[in-house]
Amino acid sequence: MKKVIRIDKNNKFEISTSWGWAYIYQETFGHDIIPDLVPALDTILDMLTELVNGDEVDENDFSDKLYEMEITTVTNVIWALAKNADDDIPEVRTWLDSFDVFPLADIVPEVMDVLVKSMISTKKAKLLQERLEKIGSQFIQSLSQPQTED
Repeated sequence: MKKVIRIDKNNKFEISTSWGWAYIYQETFGHDIIPDLVPALDTILDMLTELVNGDEVDENDFSDKLYEMEITTVTNVIWALAKNADDDIPEVRTWLDSFDVFPLADIVPEVMDVLVKSMISTKKAKLLQERLEKIGSQFIQSLSQPQTED
């Protein structure tokens, strides 16, 4: 599945969610993507099970798992998806520096939508998308807030 992500009127990029992106991620960053995504994937699977069963979904649990991800992991995933669509994209830091702005609050929900849809059935994706839309912006806003140590 491919999608064009528009940053502003002058900047856009395409992503491809065919599974080649996972190999690009591993080759570039030296490890498989799964350990970086496990917290979010576990929660997504739990949410899907709850949604399919008609149970109440704990959206805060999903948000908490997303907050555990590092911003570099998020941008690395986006870059790998873009590199999968366009092999001419430069290394991640050069690519990110080519944009004046990189509004994660706008980009991540679009990327998550396409990525999730490429991994699960349409029916389950629709149920999950409704939940992700509610909590996606909360996650992105948290990235810009300083983290406190407990």
